[in-house]
Amino acid sequence: SLIFSSSPLTTAGTPITVGIGDVHATSGTEMMFAFGNVVYVYNFTVSTYVATFYAFATSANPSGKINLAVGDLLSGVSGSEIYVGSGAGGTSEAKIYSGTGSMAASSKVFTTNPGGEVHVGVIK
Repeated sequence: SLIFSSSPLTTAGTPITVGIGDVHATSGTEMMFAFGNVVYVYNFTVSTYVATFYAFATSANPSGKINLAVGDLLSGVSGSEIYVGSGAGGTSEAKIYSGTGSMAASSKVFTTNPGGEVHVGVIK
């Protein structure tokens, strides 16, 4: 049975990645949708998108694919963080964002593999 439904997001053929976690710490669980270099944060409690932000510039991630994970590893960020990695053809970057879209960290992961896709994950 259907658990969740939302207004459709236009992806124009770009793959969508999805994550779920409490990225605002006080407002319940959120679901993240990432595509076209943008991350959308949907809050179940208020039934709306509570944040939208660009994770990568188009020049840094021309495919628009974002690899996504959610986890709580940084003590300086309220709630869980949103971990993103660039898609194939990108600048081989990984970044960490708060649930409001503030960047907490950024790193070029591969210097010998330019254009390599970066997959991210969180275990705690």
